Amino acid sequence: MTPDGRTLVFHTRGDPVTKNDIWALPLQGGAAPAPILHSEFVEDSASLSPDGRFIAYQCDESGKLEVYVTTFPTPSRKWQVSTAGGEQAHWRRDGREIVYLAPDNHMMSVSVTLAGNDLQVGTATPLFSVQPQRPGNVYAVTGDAARFLVNTVVVDPNSQPLALVVPWTAALPKR
Repeated sequence: MTPDGRTLVFHTRGDPVTKNDIWALPLQGGAAPAPILHSEFVEDSASLSPDGRFIAYQCDESGKLEVYVTTFPTPSRKWQVSTAGGEQAHWRRDGREIVYLAPDNHMMSVSVTLAGNDLQVGTATPLFSVQPQRPGNVYAVTGDAARFLVNTVVVDPNSQPLALVVPWTAALPKR
């Protein structure tokens, strides 16, 4: 969804020629959906920048999934964010960082600087490693990119199960 709530961005799957594509659907005025990224390559997992001017996505045009950023709503310039593979990009809420999952299961961080219509992409830095449970989107991140929730494979058979306590505030001491 764009920051103004007027456009839904989504991806389609399974086209025999274009595979996965990224589309936009205006939510007002009855306009039809229109392709944003539509090529012979897989393009999906779109993430809009907080200001709505850029879109991060994953694409296999190099032969493996990489994270790219292009202008939105009309793609013109393109910047490669990952250099050794990447997927499932998310913007930090201030637009100064993109996090993504690398093929070696490291969560990666890349600084991003917006200068007018130009984007400067920093060097990717590993944050920590995960054992994601695939397929599909395997993590969520807070707006400040400080906390992650990862759908993880349990590798220790002696580990304790996760218990979700609702309402958790009932367990707090009374004041």
